[in-house]
Amino acid sequence: MFKRRSARLLVALIAVIAPVVAGTPALAQDTTFNPAAGGATSDRVAASTPAILTPGCGYLIYSFAVQKFVSANLSQSDYPLQASATDAGPWERFCLVKVSGLNGDWAILSQANNKYVSARADLPNHPLQARAQNVGSFEKFYIRQLISGQYSFLSGAGGDFVSARADLPTYPLHARGAEEGAWERFYIGLN
Repeated sequence: MFKRRSARLLVALIAVIAPVVAGTPALAQDTTFNPAAGGATSDRVAASTPAILTPGCGYLIYSFAVQKFVSANLSQSDYPLQASATDAGPWERFCLVKVSGLNGDWAILSQANNKYVSARADLPNHPLQARAQNVGSFEKFYIRQLISGQYSFLSGAGGDFVSARADLPTYPLHARGAEEGAWERFYIGLN
């Protein structure tokens, strides 16, 4: 009986560990990003956030502070990123592209206009804009996993955290945060 229990425990442990070792998320079956599933929005989003980010498209970014999806606003010049969308449409979909260099370096590509997101270190407050054709220093971000499926983005250009202003939700995201507060926390999910 002891051997049978040990064998079942070993099989269960391998089922959880093997995907992590292989580099894929060890999640419950549903990894769909669906904020309309019931319960508090931030709880629904956190429940569908991947444990391990993998390169790919279809990612949605949701602001913890503003409680809205991040959009590449194609109706404005330079396509600013704003945490202003209640629902996820084409402007709210992004690709995460692994960049060579440090282990946590990523580029974010807007699927709406097929341009990379830049933290414009050459402008005041370093606004985020989906406007670059190629990945340079302005387009690199370190994505850091925090507690409860939350992530922060650290700009490779200026070394500041990306912020979504809760007091001005239509204001563009900026790489201006000195530390990770509520404005610098995001959920990242697939849909």
